[in-house]
Amino acid sequence: MAVPQQQPYVTYQANGIATVYAIPFKLLRTSDLDVQLDGAPVTTGFVISGLGNDTSTITFSTALSGRLLLLRDVPLERVTDYQTNGDLLAKTLNLDLDRIWMAIQGFFSQQVSAVRAPFPETLTSLPPAIERVGMLISFDSNGNPSVVAPESGSAVELAILLSDGSSLLNGASRVARSTIAVNSLSELATLRRDRNLVANLVLGGRSGFFFFESDDYSAQVTADPLQGVYVAPASDPSGASGAWVRQDGQAIISSRGLRIGWFGAVGDGVTNDAAAIQAAYDLAATTRFGRVEFGYGRFAMSETVLLDKSSCSFVGFEDGFRQTGFSAQTGSVLIWTGGSAPMFSQSVVGIGFKGFSAYNTGLATDFLEMNSGAQNNVFEDLYFYPPSIMQRFSRSIIRS
Repeated sequence: MAVPQQQPYVTYQANGIATVYAIPFKLLRTSDLDVQLDGAPVTTGFVISGLGNDTSTITFSTALSGRLLLLRDVPLERVTDYQTNGDLLAKTLNLDLDRIWMAIQGFFSQQVSAVRAPFPETLTSLPPAIERVGMLISFDSNGNPSVVAPESGSAVELAILLSDGSSLLNGASRVARSTIAVNSLSELATLRRDRNLVANLVLGGRSGFFFFESDDYSAQVTADPLQGVYVAPASDPSGASGAWVRQDGQAIISSRGLRIGWFGAVGDGVTNDAAAIQAAYDLAATTRFGRVEFGYGRFAMSETVLLDKSSCSFVGFEDGFRQTGFSAQTGSVLIWTGGSAPMFSQSVVGIGFKGFSAYNTGLATDFLEMNSGAQNNVFEDLYFYPPSIMQRFSRSIIRS
């Protein structure tokens, strides 16, 4: 089959509704198609129909949102090996030659994006990247490209600083960000990956602002399965190419602590918040945060929260400790409705509890149980009913 003269790429503005897109160029193998969403590769979640035809279609399992690029990228390799005295089949030969012409088409289609001089002139190379940062491109007396610094204090210099999304030190770059509201974590994950975009998540206790950071956040994404702080993009659920990161003012959230609502805790006294408490503790204890803040609410638990990591504090509001009867307590209230100990510690060091009312309605004999290896822990400003806190602990402090 012949290879028609075609542009081997097409772009679409995916609207989050459509799932089928036309591929207006010839494609022989699924692996020859490079799919990108907002510049990030998409390698799964689609099927291609019509391979070998002048046009074909691609169907995604879920609707995408953003700038979609479909590019034929034929690798510069030859995999067909003709044998001496073997059959020279027309179909095999045609496919082999077709791939050569497709590779040539791809090469020339990308040339039009380059800075070129008219034939037969030649151009020298640009300086290395470290010398081009924050500079303007210019041409010397020979017409060759070079770089010059913008005039200090000029509008051009300001524009360069505003476009610098790689540095938090350039405060002006944050002023240039635009804000878009999203109402779910899945909607946040499908936003275009843009450092100049602020995502305002409006979702009850999970609400907050997120910036996209393009570093490798795979470890943080893995440590945060309930997406309290780190939300990987839908195009890369691993977070290896970046993630939406919850912000504290104009910077990435610091060591002030993690709020339990970010992980989906409801605090209505009925909904089981154990999973949210566990997720917040696990992330706080394995990262730089080290602190879980509860705020006002009645947090019910029917599953044990396992405290198996050291150096993490639970901080609540102790309002209402002087009220008569547990039902009148306000502030941060923990309600246990399960059977075994609601919080169990395995030989950890440096666990802290401050500012809680705790009510055991289940069958547990102790609200917080710590074994003999647990030490150097602090319990302060607590109201327990029944008044059973722990057993088998050592070198810990209890006050107020």
